Amino acid sequence: MDHHHDDGRLALWCASPPGMRDGLVRADPERYFVPPYVGIRGWIGVRLDRGLAWDDVERIIRDAKPRLAIITHFGMTVWRAHPWEVAADLTQRLGTEVKAARDGMSIEL
Repeated sequence: MDHHHDDGRLALWCASPPGMRDGLVRADPERYFVPPYVGIRGWIGVRLDRGLAWDDVERIIRDAKPRLAIITHFGMTVWRAHPWEVAADLTQRLGTEVKAARDGMSIEL
């Protein structure tokens, strides 16, 4: 696992509708968290190292309807499937822009 920001979390970050993030974080703080930097703008972090399957990731993105979801710290299965292709497939199926994080990546919020 890559310890991005040395936090030890394998996670998906995405923007969430008002009120959704705080309820999920309160209900299951072991799985959901407020990510650094973008949490102040309403984004939610979803830990993928807590038994969360890709079906769950898709459901969360579909339910949250974010403008953008970024998959980060993917394992070897996703790496072998080319994360940018996984993100493109999710974008097409969900109608939400999904990007695979990469070193040096920057986005406008």
